Amino acid sequence: MRSDYALVLNVADIAIADDDDPPVSVLGAEATVTVSPEAVTKSGIASARPSIVPWRKLVPAYGYVLNATQLITLVSDYADMKARLESMQAQQTLARAKLDRDKGLYRDRQNISQEQFQETTARFQSNSAMVKAEQVRVNNALNIIRQQFGSVISDATEKNTIFITQLLQQQVVLVKVTLPPDTDLPTPPSQADVTDYGNTGGHGTMLHYLSPVTMTDPAIQGRSFFYFASAESQLVAGMNVSVLLPTEEERPGIRIPASAIIWLQGKSWIYRDNGHGKFTRLPLTTDVPDREGGYLIQDTPGQITHETQIVVGGTQLLLSEEFRAQLESGGDDD
Repeated sequence: MRSDYALVLNVADIAIADDDDPPVSVLGAEATVTVSPEAVTKSGIASARPSIVPWRKLVPAYGYVLNATQLITLVSDYADMKARLESMQAQQTLARAKLDRDKGLYRDRQNISQEQFQETTARFQSNSAMVKAEQVRVNNALNIIRQQFGSVISDATEKNTIFITQLLQQQVVLVKVTLPPDTDLPTPPSQADVTDYGNTGGHGTMLHYLSPVTMTDPAIQGRSFFYFASAESQLVAGMNVSVLLPTEEERPGIRIPASAIIWLQGKSWIYRDNGHGKFTRLPLTTDVPDREGGYLIQDTPGQITHETQIVVGGTQLLLSEEFRAQLESGGDDD
């Protein structure tokens, strides 16, 4: 069982309110613990209302951290070809100037021989042919990038933007984000959150939108987008991650602090303070991690709202008392 807090008090110090109130009553998956006011004070059990935050509907998606070696190679090859082309174009400019000069010398006073003029002409024509051939190679290299990675990345390559520089210096990583097949987003969000690093349990990495993906993932058959993140984000090529994409639909939400959360059998729970020493354990959705710790949830009438008093201190004591009371109840039945 994972816990944000260690148990530091003796659960035997928690008293039951009275003989008429059962210490634990179970309603479905929820359990209510009854504790005397004196025990609440002595044990440091504290409650508070959660803070209100903007909450947007989130779309879960599949993320895959790409190996950017192929793209880096294509971009590097394009840069080399373009450099050669620019060098050839510079030589072509000089060859054109020499041809124009020799043409004037030959026609006006024949200060150069016909053979010299023909050599200059042949050199210019040869340079022109090489420039055209290299231009074709440059265009083909750019088209390959466009076909495989889209026009946004090919345009960035052509303009040698800051993103391309960061890519070549391995300062950013590319993530392909794919929607479930029955889900669509009219406009992909400019930012998205990585909520899980496979088996590492990490979350909270920000992704930045780059462009649509030109080819559909055959395994998922959903729309895909390229996002990128800092190379310092611990995202590694080949890693499968869970991603949440925010929509434009905004609703009221609440922040559940880490101190309020307990983990039991792989699930997360909080205790609601019902008043008069009664505390009910409720399931908590952990789809949206909060960068300050804890989780963000939608304001849910009848369950957890911004008016709900939740336990933010002493949650492990309540859970331990719940277990102890259940064991004692089971022993009485024997």
